[in-house]
Amino acid sequence: MIRENTQCEVFLIRSFLNNSFLGNRVMKFLILKLLVLSTVLLLFLNINLLIAKDSITVVIDSNYPPYSYMDKNGDLVGFSIDLWREFEEKTGIKVRIIGKDWNIAQKEMEEGKYDIIDTLFKNPVREKIYTFSKPYEDVDTHIFYHKNITGIAENSNLKGFQIATKKGGATVQFLKGNGFPNIKEYESDEEMIKAASKGEVVAFAIGKNTGYYFLYKYKIQNNFKIVPKPLFSNKLYRAALKKNENLINIINTGMDKISNKELEDLKEKWFGVYQLKEFNYKILVYAIILLTIGLFILFIINFFLNKVIKNRNKQLEMERIKFLSVFDNADHMIALLDKDGYVIEANKIILETMKITKDQINMMHLSTLPLFVHSKPLSEKMNLGIEYVNQNRHTAKTDITIIDTDGNEKSFSLSLTPILMDNDIRYIIAEGKDISDFIKMTKELEQYKASKNLEMLVSGLAHDFNNLLAGISNYLIIIKDKNKDPEIELLLERTLSAYKRAANLVKQILSFSKGIQLTYSDVDIADLIRQSLNLNTAGKNIKTNLIDNYNKNIKCDPNLISEVFDNIIINAIQSTTDNGKLDILLEPYKIDDIDFASIKIKDNGCGIPKDKIDKIFQPLYTTKSKGSGLGLYMVKLIVEKHGGIIKVESEEGKGTTFQIILPA
Repeated sequence: MIRENTQCEVFLIRSFLNNSFLGNRVMKFLILKLLVLSTVLLLFLNINLLIAKDSITVVIDSNYPPYSYMDKNGDLVGFSIDLWREFEEKTGIKVRIIGKDWNIAQKEMEEGKYDIIDTLFKNPVREKIYTFSKPYEDVDTHIFYHKNITGIAENSNLKGFQIATKKGGATVQFLKGNGFPNIKEYESDEEMIKAASKGEVVAFAIGKNTGYYFLYKYKIQNNFKIVPKPLFSNKLYRAALKKNENLINIINTGMDKISNKELEDLKEKWFGVYQLKEFNYKILVYAIILLTIGLFILFIINFFLNKVIKNRNKQLEMERIKFLSVFDNADHMIALLDKDGYVIEANKIILETMKITKDQINMMHLSTLPLFVHSKPLSEKMNLGIEYVNQNRHTAKTDITIIDTDGNEKSFSLSLTPILMDNDIRYIIAEGKDISDFIKMTKELEQYKASKNLEMLVSGLAHDFNNLLAGISNYLIIIKDKNKDPEIELLLERTLSAYKRAANLVKQILSFSKGIQLTYSDVDIADLIRQSLNLNTAGKNIKTNLIDNYNKNIKCDPNLISEVFDNIIINAIQSTTDNGKLDILLEPYKIDDIDFASIKIKDNGCGIPKDKIDKIFQPLYTTKSKGSGLGLYMVKLIVEKHGGIIKVESEEGKGTTFQIILPA
């Protein structure tokens, strides 16, 4: 700026001196003197711009080591702080440095509360707000990840993991713009590293120097690795608001006065950039001789041990292959956990059962696996199991029932076994065996036993009941012979008809106790229903409505199918009040293009509770004080013996619908 003004003034002087209308020497002298004075004045003003600013207020991140942070005494220290102290010494300009939370620092700087903001990265948004100084430090941002995460060769391998980073920094925008979908933001780098020390964070993005500083501070430097290639590289700048552009010129001029030697000393102090020291060449020679001897001895030892090591390596490799084969192809779930319950390795059947990849399952906690996470009690049970193993140092076992990702109920026997090394728990083996088939077989065996007992009971009851029916039949025949009243005659005919059906039923029950035998006939199903309605609704205050949209015969055992209708209609009548209603609908039905007949029997009775509806077809189960628990059990057996299906829908207080589907 000063040089440009001086050139302009020289040009004006020459122009005036060469102009013909200023030929008068006196006039020339006065003008020349005036121009010289103005030049001196302009030089003074330009110099004054550099010294007029006797103090500067700088805001900086208060927790960005090793550039700027609070030490244990509460003093603001760091590489950037020392650079400003050097600036003070070189320029005589007093610098007041204020450490703030980074988000607050940026906000207040934009409000004009400070002259300069330091430790700033340049981006398009900030370039609209600030005028930037020369860059003074290169900062590489890397992703650090937990040592138990394997297979990480580059940054993109971590896209499936949650990446933590500092809120409000340039790193957040970079991660979002480069396909990292799962980002967790922390108020500061230190809060993020604290979370990592507690196991809450397994991967985080941070400047390399700052990352190492905090890892060492919290003594977890051995727990994390760094992706070698930077996520991105940036430079640190100082910046002023656009209106204070001259201030940046002052800053650049002052900082340029710091020598390279002084700068390297500061870097050595804060970053450990050590220069090579002079050394004694005799010591070097002795060291080379000793190293050569040592290498020769190591070569001899290596030569003799090489074959042994190769053989041992082959054996170990074979053992490893065998182990991995057994581990990965086991017929039940196996996972290797660390002592806190985080997954290190999982076999193939776990990944298939949970529909998850190996990368996704690595470093997930046992209690957060998809098998358990939808059920809070199961997640808590897993946490209690891990705690039990660590406290008691022996295997914990339990049985669990879950709903898998396809909606199927499955039962597992789960065991957690500790692996001890140097008398400490190093790992835990988690095994889950599917016992669903065993549970199913156990239930079926219990049902089979109940069925056998029922058959014996039914056989005895049917035999005794048959004897009673024989006596009743004899009495009815005697009464019929002596009766002369036509109305009573009709009633006796109906009673004898009912007796014959009862006798037939007893005969069928006796057959059922030895195994149901069907006698097929071509039957009008609507006619069977009408007979059952006439028999069971006589004298009852109940409305019936039969709709026959089928109008065809089917092949079935009429006696047994009549028993089905009798049981369901009697149950419906017993469940209704005096204003009971019974709707029966017959219609065609298809299953996989095969013709069936559908019979829906709907009542408006009290309905069946939800917790009991699955039990009504079980033998000996009844909700009636005088019921035997055999009726619906026999109904189901008869329908299924015909190759049919029976379904039930019910709602308490609104009624029940039975649907019987029989082959046509």
